[in-house]
Amino acid sequence: MAKAKKKKSNKAKKVKKTVAAKRTAKKAGKKKSAKRSVKKAALPKAAKKTTKKTTKKTTKKTTKKTTKKTAKKTAKKTAKKTAKKAVTKAAEKSAKKAAPKKTAAGKVDHAFFGELDTRALDGVDVIWDRDFSLGDATFEVCLWAAPGQSPEMRMLDAFAALLEDLPSLDAHARQLLRQDLEQDRSYIEYYVEGRPDTAVFNALAPHGDASVVDVDAFVSAMALTGIGLWLSDADGVSGPVVMDYMIDEENSDQILAVKLTETSQLVSIDWES
Repeated sequence: MAKAKKKKSNKAKKVKKTVAAKRTAKKAGKKKSAKRSVKKAALPKAAKKTTKKTTKKTTKKTTKKTTKKTAKKTAKKTAKKTAKKAVTKAAEKSAKKAAPKKTAAGKVDHAFFGELDTRALDGVDVIWDRDFSLGDATFEVCLWAAPGQSPEMRMLDAFAALLEDLPSLDAHARQLLRQDLEQDRSYIEYYVEGRPDTAVFNALAPHGDASVVDVDAFVSAMALTGIGLWLSDADGVSGPVVMDYMIDEENSDQILAVKLTETSQLVSIDWES
């Protein structure tokens, strides 16, 4: 009996231990699962916070960059527009200043020739003249026009350009004279046959022989005695620019007239008096 009681009590003790162990294990399991759930719950929240912070920072940076770029582009565009407007205004002002002032028909104001008026003319006449010097020679330049004619700005500009570079114009005309006299020496022969007793002709043809006269020397000895600029061809002038050259101005009235277009192209070389 005593043995049977001991066995029962031992069994009961074992059962109690088992139950207690199970309870302890259950509690431990609950704690672990609770910790896990806490960890699981805590992790997403922290992650959310981090994500929010990162997103905010990124958005802020992106917004700043975009704002800066937009501001930069806007500033550039504004600067370009302002510069363009300034250039356009400046160009308009300079164009207005440079453009000759047109007044009534037959009257015009030009930068080089000044105020020109053809209204009071009775016929083709000089509306502008001035003395020019080239080397040792002094000669007159005359601008001719018809009554009531409105001088063309294009022609006036072309004439002004020629007069502003007289040495080149003279050199060009003399070259054309050389070419002409090499083909036809009639003008040279005319003077040599008469052979006035002057230093020029004594040097050019000491023995009165026209065939030995050097064309280059003859042309170099010729003097430019005047230039006519024609806005009108009413008198039958065959070129708007007429340059008169003479070999013996004091003793003869014979002229070789070099006639050119306003762009210096040869029209003709005529023997006139």
